[in-house]
Amino acid sequence: MAGYIGEKRLNYFSKALTTDGTLNVLLVCTFQPYLEEIGHNLYVTREVQREKRTYSLKVHTCKFITDVLEYMPEEFYVDYIVFLLKPEMGNCLTEVSNNLMWIDSNFPKEKICLVNPNATFLDSTVSPNDIWEFAIEHQFNVINGQIKKQNGFFNLSKKILNLAEACCGVMEGVPMVNIV
Repeated sequence: MAGYIGEKRLNYFSKALTTDGTLNVLLVCTFQPYLEEIGHNLYVTREVQREKRTYSLKVHTCKFITDVLEYMPEEFYVDYIVFLLKPEMGNCLTEVSNNLMWIDSNFPKEKICLVNPNATFLDSTVSPNDIWEFAIEHQFNVINGQIKKQNGFFNLSKKILNLAEACCGVMEGVPMVNIV
């Protein structure tokens, strides 16, 4: 049964774009304060243009993929998976690894993206090389997005759709680095 390999896992549905015109993005926040700012189990949507068609971009947020699997239908299909990292936290790549076991082995690696939102790596315990090596090993995309802080916050809740759309674009070969 699609969506099941021993346990319920995320699956990739290649016909998602043609069946219901929806781009489903799962945003996994490896840093709890990001999730607090964005919102737990947030479900937001926006119309986007892809290949001369309009799609509904739907973003689901979580810290652990298992959180989403608890409330989603048995067969939960996503088109893209985005991991929002916090390099200052030494366990951010471990958090990604812990989530990977819940992703179907058939899910295309090029549809998975690691995002470092500030790209400065000041006081980081995880270096740019660590992230690149991890991404290369797993064949993931990497975005060093320069999400600007305002009043000490990234205002991710306002930028989450921009972030998701940028990630989708990068994964489809559209260059984009700054998410403002």
